[in-house]
Amino acid sequence: MTRIGTQMLSAFSRIGQAAEGATGSDILKNAKMDFEAIKTPLYDSRGTALKSRYCRVARSDTNDTLGVVSRSYHPFQNSQLMSLVEKMCQQSGTVIDRIGMVGNGEKVFMSFQMPEGFSFGSGSAEEQVDVYWYIMSSHDGSSGLKLVPSPVRLACSNQFAMLHGFLKNQGIDPRILTIRHSSIMNERVDDLLEKLNIINNLVENFTVEAAQLITVEMEQHDRISYYIDVLGLNQNEDVMNKKHKEYDATNPYGLGTRGNNTLDALLELEGSESNTVGEMAGTAWGAFNTVTEFIDYGWTYNKDGTPNEKRMESAIMGPAANMKNKAFQLLTV
Repeated sequence: MTRIGTQMLSAFSRIGQAAEGATGSDILKNAKMDFEAIKTPLYDSRGTALKSRYCRVARSDTNDTLGVVSRSYHPFQNSQLMSLVEKMCQQSGTVIDRIGMVGNGEKVFMSFQMPEGFSFGSGSAEEQVDVYWYIMSSHDGSSGLKLVPSPVRLACSNQFAMLHGFLKNQGIDPRILTIRHSSIMNERVDDLLEKLNIINNLVENFTVEAAQLITVEMEQHDRISYYIDVLGLNQNEDVMNKKHKEYDATNPYGLGTRGNNTLDALLELEGSESNTVGEMAGTAWGAFNTVTEFIDYGWTYNKDGTPNEKRMESAIMGPAANMKNKAFQLLTV
């Protein structure tokens, strides 16, 4: 793999668009998110409304279907989300950085950078971490309103969303940063404003643990096993078994063609400038940043160099974001 950081942008830098506008309403309009999510009945093929526990959620402007939800589901409008965001910005001293949606608006999100970040180490080995947070909601019933702390490593823009597992390991109940779409939703929104101070504490804990990872040396074999585990690469036990007819001494990890290509890319990425800062080469911190950089950069592009939108979303707020959480937990728990 070529040095992808100089040729490609991280998923964090590409998702959504820059927030543009003097007011929250302007920002929504410029992002084409100034629509309402409305509930409508479900109909049969003859146009008769169905008696059902479910209903359809659609965009007010285009009538595109966003999802099918229970009748007890309460949409949280984009304008309501922006109003909440404006209150958060006033309280935290931050401004909205990016805004966007998934698909036609099934999910919506906004991101913010806190005024101050964190650093550890010194001199050429100093690591700087900016503090971001996301607020996300859905109109398809797939998730509630979520506040997600996301430290970003300045050297390469690797983003780490603090999801369920990380929060629990830090003694934080993930439910306090999530609000379900229910009749009491608006009552809980104000409580979310009080949770902003948790974000800085969590990121500070992250940097303390990261500083420890720099002191932990990892042999290449251990790093390779770690990459395989984090990414869930398939291994053929027969290929690694000397007593089996499929044994291949040139393939010690029993990986298929795709797995070996991925491993080659990771080992090349280990030697990049951003992953050899100071004394981080050959350490647990270096391995963590290698695999997260692989996910945020190379994995989110297709073979022809075009962006893969689904993988980009996944790296920030989906299954691949969970991979990055797993990557940190394997080294710190």
